[in-house]
Amino acid sequence: ALVATGRGVAHIGVRRYASLAAKAARIDALRPPTYHRGLMSGAALARFADRATATAHDSDNDGLWTGMYVAALCAEYAATRRSAPLERAWSSFAGIELLMDVTGVRGLPARTVKSPTDPPPTSGVWHNSTTVPGWLWKGDTSSDEVTGHFFVYAAMWALRCYDSAERRARIERRTALLMSHIVDNGLVLRDVTGEPTTWGRWDPAQLNGNAEWYDERGVNAMQIVSFLDAAHAITRNATYARVRDELLTVHRYDINVINAKITQSTDVNFSDDELTNLPFATYCLVNGTSLGDAFALGLERSWRYTSVARPPLWNAIAALCARRAPVFAKPAHAPLAAAMRDSVALGAWALRTFPTDMIDYPINLTRRHDVPASPFLRSRGADHAHITTRITPYDETAFLRWNANPFKVVAGGGHSLNEPTAFTLPYFLARYAGDIVAAA
Repeated sequence: ALVATGRGVAHIGVRRYASLAAKAARIDALRPPTYHRGLMSGAALARFADRATATAHDSDNDGLWTGMYVAALCAEYAATRRSAPLERAWSSFAGIELLMDVTGVRGLPARTVKSPTDPPPTSGVWHNSTTVPGWLWKGDTSSDEVTGHFFVYAAMWALRCYDSAERRARIERRTALLMSHIVDNGLVLRDVTGEPTTWGRWDPAQLNGNAEWYDERGVNAMQIVSFLDAAHAITRNATYARVRDELLTVHRYDINVINAKITQSTDVNFSDDELTNLPFATYCLVNGTSLGDAFALGLERSWRYTSVARPPLWNAIAALCARRAPVFAKPAHAPLAAAMRDSVALGAWALRTFPTDMIDYPINLTRRHDVPASPFLRSRGADHAHITTRITPYDETAFLRWNANPFKVVAGGGHSLNEPTAFTLPYFLARYAGDIVAAA
């Protein structure tokens, strides 16, 4: 179609792909550049929607975004056995290792890093590296980062994303360093200052004893149980299993997990959905059993609320758990397992409508009569001021990461290029599990 305005003429066309595999290849080919030994967290565009002006940049969650990116490459390797994604995964894993090596504190990962040639930081608390001369690293690392680290360790180990004993040993070493740091410090992430970081808390005193942490109680309980399960599976260190069992039997983190999903309309947090679902995946990748029926109940409760948005990643993770978590072999959970596997088809709809160039084009759907405004209470301020009651096709939104609100109708700016992970991670997880076939 040709569209003429006072500013010029535009040609609008629709590119159709023969399969999701072809679309995945196209999205991956348009990915932003990596930086600092393979870190991946998107890029800034100096000119509107001009990918030629893309400049890779750091973020507060380099370990999370890079971890998800590497996990997607490992799922692609597991599904296709092609060597290219394997080598790219290990190229970016070096960046994840850098995040831990740069701090000078054993087992403590940085939020992000800056090299001697980078522009100086403008916000946050930064430290001079004592181990990588000339570099800076950002402190006060959050649970987001740790979630990304353990998710990628579990994915690389469970999907056998290595081709040598040396590479497998690197996975085991990083897992042990991070897990031992948390366990040795009383289930907190302890910063270079000696104090716990703001959000790196998994200790019972904070989760069960601080009423203001009701949001994090179930989310962080699921996180730490999955971390300990993964670390025990990967390293066979019995200490991790002992600590996990104490959390479940004495402090009843299993009950916390059942209620992980916050459903209060004014307190819905889509980022917390990500910080719960990735630990669900971590737990299932290592065939976790420690939570028993509580895991099935917690996953079901979360999945039934989040699946209304047809999210391919959460549905792919639910289906993966239905196939890998031993609890779903019980007859009582068979209907749920079947429903979660079937939900991948709804997620495939989202993948088919997903944009390919991963630029956050500005959108405003408030004047569309087919996009009804929600009459319910708004949540979390101006960021959620305009939301709808139904999901629109994803190529009509500016939604490019699964920690964002898919019901927003005003978003985007045209100056950000995102990593391909929002598409490639759910697609290749589903391919690996057999829930999507290559020809789909």
